[in-house]
Amino acid sequence: MRIAIGALMQESNAFCPRPTELQDFRNKYLETGSAVIDRLAGTRTEMAGAIEVLREAGHEIVPLIATHGGSGGMVTRDCHSYLRDRLLDTLDAAGPVDGVFLALHGAMCAEGVDDVEGDLLARVAGIIGHVPIATSCDLHAHITPAMIGNCMILVGYKHYPHDDAPETAASAVRLLLETIAGRMTPIMTVAKAPMLFAPHLEHTFGSGPMVDLDRLARSMEEGPVRAVSYFPVQPWLDVEDMGFAAVVVADADRTAAEAAARRLLHEAYVRRHAFDVTTVAVADAIRAALALREGPAVLADTSDCVGGGATGDGTALLEGLLRNAPDALSLVHLVDPVVAEAAHAAGEGASLNTTIGNRLDPSRGEPVPIAATVQRIFDGRFTYDGGFLGGVTASMGPSAVLAVGGIRILVASYPSYEWGYEPYAAAGLDVRTQRMVSVKNPMNYRLTYPFATATYVLDTAGPATPNLRSLTWQKLKRPFYPLDEIALDDG
Repeated sequence: MRIAIGALMQESNAFCPRPTELQDFRNKYLETGSAVIDRLAGTRTEMAGAIEVLREAGHEIVPLIATHGGSGGMVTRDCHSYLRDRLLDTLDAAGPVDGVFLALHGAMCAEGVDDVEGDLLARVAGIIGHVPIATSCDLHAHITPAMIGNCMILVGYKHYPHDDAPETAASAVRLLLETIAGRMTPIMTVAKAPMLFAPHLEHTFGSGPMVDLDRLARSMEEGPVRAVSYFPVQPWLDVEDMGFAAVVVADADRTAAEAAARRLLHEAYVRRHAFDVTTVAVADAIRAALALREGPAVLADTSDCVGGGATGDGTALLEGLLRNAPDALSLVHLVDPVVAEAAHAAGEGASLNTTIGNRLDPSRGEPVPIAATVQRIFDGRFTYDGGFLGGVTASMGPSAVLAVGGIRILVASYPSYEWGYEPYAAAGLDVRTQRMVSVKNPMNYRLTYPFATATYVLDTAGPATPNLRSLTWQKLKRPFYPLDEIALDDG
């Protein structure tokens, strides 16, 4: 059989002022043609999982394009149309195929198109007709009627942090192959409620509300029920019908699919208050970290999470360190292309009196004055150790390490998704020897910093804030949790 595969992924944040451009996709990966196979096989991407299954089964792989733009503001019209058309034109030129597998994030918005994935799937279906389509999505996908209506199979990541991208793709492709071979008649159903949760307590390891939901979902995958997926949704979108979704794929049994979806949604509703996040003031977190016998303490500035769509240039923690612990060994990661360029121009060992941060998102205040020494300059390239980009070499653009007292500032030109501490390592910075380490993600540090002596989620402002009540919503229809208390319609 001839199976076309491709990936078009980006996670949009409606509250981020910086649009996502084509360069943001190239900074992660953007592969076309045979390079989809040659460069992504063996990585931890969805394409790797699809390639492995299809190779083992002896089928012909028809590569389209594969790209990931990370998270950020709305994708520009030109960028979206370029990537969409490259995928569609390649599919159209490929001739007849027996099936299509697409890896999509599920929360991508572009100028003029709120539902990029639904629009793309409809266009793909228009090209191939009744040929089966299977899709994998991020656990934080926004599931829409257009997505469900234009593919036969939709499967989501099981894990958060996201370390099962290839396994998710492999599951979707296996179901696709069964469907093509006539061994399965997929019936897909969705149940949804207007609930938004900050992702900080959505981990699927240890104990917690998502652990309970994952255990339930796996227990229901028996008999005709082939795949049960939960989608707590990226909470910083702003579109009309957002909410927690349960999607079930069953073999020729709609009753079983609907019952499983309703049950999973009900259990999520019952646990909704368990997802509430407790934050700590920056100064209080620094004082607590200094009181520890040893470090490193992780200070999570999650409101400025690049992986959630923020700009990565927020200075709330840097200002707190300069004010309360200027001599303590600490690491801060900031995006500021102006300062990165100035550091490269000045060279290693030079003094740099400048201002830093809050340029990409000036709503958070003025850039912060610093008197620094340029400790290191480098090209900003690094390779991800794990997660859904494991094995992929990415770039944060020309970067530098600035020394200010005991503080080391890793300043980058471009925002980059944060899995672990790969950017710090690429800059020659050892996170284990620090008193405090800044991270800008709501979850991954729980796995990637097992040696941390303490962790604190900071009470800061930004596009990826856990305080969803503080945001100004324009499109999302009320009522929805947590702004409103809601009642679930179990019917």
